[in-house]
Amino acid sequence: MKMKKMVLGSCVGAALIGLGFGLSNAMADEEYVSIPNPDVKAEILNVLEGNELVGEDALSNLRNFHYVSKAALQNKDEFNSLQLYSKNYENPENSSLEGIQGLSVEDLTITMPIIDITPLAHVNGVKDLRLESIYYDLGYTHGIRDLDVLQNMTELETFYYQNMTRVGEVEGKTPLLDISALNNIEALQHVCVETAGTLDPIYLTAEDNNYETTLPIVLSKHFYEEENWWNATSESPFYVESETPQQKMSDKLRWENVEEGTEYLDVWVQIQPRGQYYIADLRIPIIWE
Repeated sequence: MKMKKMVLGSCVGAALIGLGFGLSNAMADEEYVSIPNPDVKAEILNVLEGNELVGEDALSNLRNFHYVSKAALQNKDEFNSLQLYSKNYENPENSSLEGIQGLSVEDLTITMPIIDITPLAHVNGVKDLRLESIYYDLGYTHGIRDLDVLQNMTELETFYYQNMTRVGEVEGKTPLLDISALNNIEALQHVCVETAGTLDPIYLTAEDNNYETTLPIVLSKHFYEEENWWNATSESPFYVESETPQQKMSDKLRWENVEEGTEYLDVWVQIQPRGQYYIADLRIPIIWE
């Protein structure tokens, strides 16, 4: 815990030290959580300051030491709708969601570079969840590959995820490829995903310049209940090995005679059954040997 240098009397210093030990003991008893992200802390503090039942001591702890009691976060009426925004997203440390576990909230919107959503596994009562990581060229990688931590959000009705900005802006982004964790959420009605990013590189040579693959995308059951087909397009000409005119997720994509020096293969995937959509702007880097 960093503290600014200041001149303190011995009594005040002792009081602060005592408070610090008290908070440490409380943390050990799991009565408090730490909220290190200043933007998240500011938004939660703003909500709590409007609650007459939250004492000044609790507010002071959050203002000065980034700690808040779990009980204060579990008032569902106070956190009926919560929007968390990152103002200083140049620093990846400001994307932390640590501290919101234990929160009870129905509508939750998070707009910041999404890197780790593990704390969401312990957020309660969420019905509408929006994760917006809509940034480009941050100097660090953001985005998530799966939604495993959300599988226990049993009350979730609407899920929206976006880390896509403009077509072709994929550098520094991790594409969301596996949304199968949503399968067991019976209340879920709407799934909307707009994702972008790079896949693992492939290795080609002048003599061996063909490439074949199936896309590593695992959708949830919401995209399979009816016979829904998907479309894949690419600026780099490729072939789809399919027995039908429509493309299936299991179809193989094949690029032949890729010109030496080509830096990447790009794929645009779009599937839009009724009430849902999954759109992905993917890039496959090429390393020439």
